[in-house]
Amino acid sequence: MPCNEVRTVSTVMAKADLDILKRTLERLGYRVTKHDTSLSIHQNGDYVGEYKNGELTAQQTWGGEPLLDGAAVKRAYAEEVVRTAAKRYGWEYKAKGLGKLQLRKGW
Repeated sequence: MPCNEVRTVSTVMAKADLDILKRTLERLGYRVTKHDTSLSIHQNGDYVGEYKNGELTAQQTWGGEPLLDGAAVKRAYAEEVVRTAAKRYGWEYKAKGLGKLQLRKGW
């Protein structure tokens, strides 16, 4: 790949809520800047990608790996949506492992 070329990988997240996605990315260790209708994503001071127009776009490393794993972000986003709903309705939330959650209505 020429040194002036940047390859990107995109993940469609058409209906994502910006605030929930921002919290998700921050939980995953990224620094996120929210703009009116988009997010800029950084890690260790370097630009990693952005969320704009329903699409999460990440740069690739020289080895071809994306700097941001779209599938991992989608899983973490789903968990954050459940966490947000649990908080809103007063439910007790507990993570039981990758992709496993437990919700319990408070007594």
